[in-house]
Amino acid sequence: MNKYDISIVAETKTCLSADVVEARCRDTEILVACGLYQFLQEEQTRVGSLHLYSLKKRGHFTLERSWNLPAVLDCQWLDSEHIAVACANGTVVLVQYATKDIHDEPSSSFLVNSRSLILSLDFHPNSNMIICSDSQGYLSLIDAFTGVKQSVCKAHTAEGWCVSFFDQVLCCSGGDDGLLTLWDIRCGTGSSYQLSTEPLKTVTCSHSQIGITSILPVVNSNLLLTGGYDDHLVVHDVRMLCKSLFSYNLGGGVWRLGQHANRSNNFLAATMYDGFKFFQLDYRDLSNVTIDLYPFGEASCASTIAYGVCWLPMKEETEAVTCTFYDGLIQHWKIQREPSR
Repeated sequence: MNKYDISIVAETKTCLSADVVEARCRDTEILVACGLYQFLQEEQTRVGSLHLYSLKKRGHFTLERSWNLPAVLDCQWLDSEHIAVACANGTVVLVQYATKDIHDEPSSSFLVNSRSLILSLDFHPNSNMIICSDSQGYLSLIDAFTGVKQSVCKAHTAEGWCVSFFDQVLCCSGGDDGLLTLWDIRCGTGSSYQLSTEPLKTVTCSHSQIGITSILPVVNSNLLLTGGYDDHLVVHDVRMLCKSLFSYNLGGGVWRLGQHANRSNNFLAATMYDGFKFFQLDYRDLSNVTIDLYPFGEASCASTIAYGVCWLPMKEETEAVTCTFYDGLIQHWKIQREPSR
């Protein structure tokens, strides 16, 4: 097992709780979007914002933009200028990083479900379509620029915590009901997309007792990773979802997962009350999947929740950004293999 040195490069704090980070490369700079969420007890309302930082100066987060929004639960880059944001008031907001005003107005806001929180979203790999899941268990397929709702279906009997496109024609979702569902979007007419009326497959995962909280398709494979409140990472083959290939206890509820773009066996996990995990997954032999685990950031999560984690888009370096709930701490990490002795 290799040894790694995982050290902090930079950190900053926000005024609200931070629950999601997503990074993107634009020209020569790296941009990090961070979603904020706060429940105001006295007012019984949720507030939030989206902060956009640059890492132009080594060892420093520079706040480039800030959008005041309803409480944010997820966000994702469409391209180097547009970010889609999942909000607690049932809307998906599209913001554009283009002007020089640090307090920009959102480009557009689309109501998806007025009685629900939008919990998760993902962009289609080859179009402007967004798939999103909400707290009532619905999946909605919408156009990112017009807000036109292509399709809606009831996928879960409880919160649909996570949703992702698996490829150009399939999407998958996980929920508080412990179900992992696989959907076909080729049910529209002409060139339009529409969700199938029934899922292609529905399986009860090993997380079934307390719910699926994260989902990640493994690039260039038939594999799908899920994480749950039960602290376990589970590896599935979408061709035979009825039986998982591998399960491993990561030490905390697996809220978010990420795969490195250039090192396909390198992954990250935000494990709620147990900090963050860098892990290497060897899935070359599906009958013998193995994992090497490297925890980090546990101390900072003693009284907070590790919710957000992502890789930075670097070809030569292995670096990540994390964020934690309650303290609003955002940290930039370098993950470096220690030389052999």
